[in-house]
Amino acid sequence: MLTNSAPNSTLPTARELVSLTVPQLGMMLCHLAVSMTDLWVAGRLDASVQASLGIVSQVFTLLMLITSLAGSGCLTTISQALGAGLEQRARRYAALIAGLAGLTGTVIAATSLLCLPLTLRLMHVSPEMEPVVRTFIIAYSCQLPFYYTLIMLNSVFRAYKLVRLPLIAIAVVAVGNLIGSAGFGLGLYGLPNYGYQGIAWSTFGSALLGLACNLYAIVRNGILTRASLAPWRWARRAMPYLFRVGGPSALGALAGHMGNLVILSLLTGLPGDMVPVLAGMTLGSRVESFLTSPTAALSMTVTILSGHLIGANRIEALFRFGQQLALAAALALGFGAGLLFVCRVPVAGMLSTQPEVVRQAAQFLVFACAGIPLKTYSMLVNGAFAGAGATRVSCKVNCVTMWAFQLPLAWALSNAFGAPGIYAAMLCANAGSAFWYARLYAGKKWLEYGMRQKARRAERGERGMPEERNDARQLSPVLENYLEIIFHQEIREGAARASSIAEAAGVSRSTVTSTLKALKSMGYVDYEPYSLVHLTEAGMHIGRDIAHRHIVIQEFFQHILQLEPNVSNDVACELEHVIPPDVIRRLGQFVLYLRSREDDWKNWQEDYKEIRLEHIQSNTDKDLVRNAPPMLAMRTQMMGQDELRKKYR
Repeated sequence: MLTNSAPNSTLPTARELVSLTVPQLGMMLCHLAVSMTDLWVAGRLDASVQASLGIVSQVFTLLMLITSLAGSGCLTTISQALGAGLEQRARRYAALIAGLAGLTGTVIAATSLLCLPLTLRLMHVSPEMEPVVRTFIIAYSCQLPFYYTLIMLNSVFRAYKLVRLPLIAIAVVAVGNLIGSAGFGLGLYGLPNYGYQGIAWSTFGSALLGLACNLYAIVRNGILTRASLAPWRWARRAMPYLFRVGGPSALGALAGHMGNLVILSLLTGLPGDMVPVLAGMTLGSRVESFLTSPTAALSMTVTILSGHLIGANRIEALFRFGQQLALAAALALGFGAGLLFVCRVPVAGMLSTQPEVVRQAAQFLVFACAGIPLKTYSMLVNGAFAGAGATRVSCKVNCVTMWAFQLPLAWALSNAFGAPGIYAAMLCANAGSAFWYARLYAGKKWLEYGMRQKARRAERGERGMPEERNDARQLSPVLENYLEIIFHQEIREGAARASSIAEAAGVSRSTVTSTLKALKSMGYVDYEPYSLVHLTEAGMHIGRDIAHRHIVIQEFFQHILQLEPNVSNDVACELEHVIPPDVIRRLGQFVLYLRSREDDWKNWQEDYKEIRLEHIQSNTDKDLVRNAPPMLAMRTQMMGQDELRKKYR
């Protein structure tokens, strides 16, 4: 049975949705601006260049699918870690994902270049289009290591809710590509005219600029530091969960885009001149992307917030949030699709000067507009599934819908109706997918899957990830530390501030803000952005308890065992989260008892040396007593364990 253990199940506010979605929408529009710039410049050159760009875009999208393996896992794992207050784990995942992106991009780029002749044959590229397609594939392949890393760092920023930083990087990419493609592609701005080669290599150069901006931002904000580099033992245990979450998502996306390549093959195999059809479909899909870009941005927001809600164990809030948002967005985008349907011909005419290409684009948009509300609903539900870690569900839906339904139907209808039959099959697939997602969402099994995964990790203990261990209150040690810091500051100054909490915890201000929101949702703090922080009654109880534990443990190690103050403090920071309450109570009693009789034992170390020497001299097995740990030697002497005698003699 699903339960919501959080005391407060308040849904994410509209302000939070807007603050996260608008910058991501800006990123989407910048990405689209890059592709639309290339498409516009290609259209001014020749229809064959425009058609070639459409084919290469599909191949390049296929090559980019490997990033969805880590990208989906990145958003899910980092968002869930931050929702649970596991700051160190989130930073380690960020560093791990950035390294994997660069390495994977290099391998895929080399592979794509080696398989270039085979790719050209499989795509049935005509001889007149082959030089153009070849140039675009080479340029796009060379940028893969840089673009992979750029995209993955964007995912890291989104998981941290720092959505304005990657917007700046993508804006730099868009502006750089505009200047380069228009300048070197058409000879504008006094630059030399290289035609389609200028378009291809300008995209490569803009990716380098964007990556440089992201690297600067992630280091400047303290997300990627030397401390973020986890040891191999940690990474070896962390990667399986990353791949379990991202793998199904990547497989589902791979199935979808491989299916799109089959769709292109069906189009190119139809009788007649298919260049205007391919160009029109490419143009129409880009126009559709402009309308669905808010959905894509909102879907990423849903993934982020779902991960945070799952991390905070706010299950019912997550269910209601995703349900309401998906329905509202589908209605809103349906209205926008209606407007696009009415204006489809003038819109297509703005992007092409060839009447036949415009006609083909308008024909594609008839079916695309009908499918936009269905696609919107599916994308947002898919975002909720991804945030909960239930990516296998989405993978199943995408694979079955594409390969068992859409492609056979497209093949059958294309033989009867040509290109419109293929578009009709795509619309039917969108309807089937939306209906399936709706049934799965209402059944709530995807939530149970996400919580089962969380329970399994807790049962295994996630060795190598000690920051994920939770006590009986379902609070991580990191969250307990925050409550302890706030408790001390509130006792001293009457209230805590986000800046002072960040300084005491050694983290960024943005991390403190996201953690305070999580603690607020759990009912432990009263907090509003840019205001003072106060503990609730429940938060005060836990903060006082952790502070008491720390004092008892530190007192015992510093004043009883007579260790250095810094050593005692470090040990107390570790043990305060794991020692049971009964043990803490008994230890506190023992410390008070000894402090009341300090004169009787304060020189215990000198007395111990005498007792130790007497023990060694009086024992017949002097080697054992001298070499083994004292208590172990005593226990061994009493129990007669020969193996230990052999070991320590």
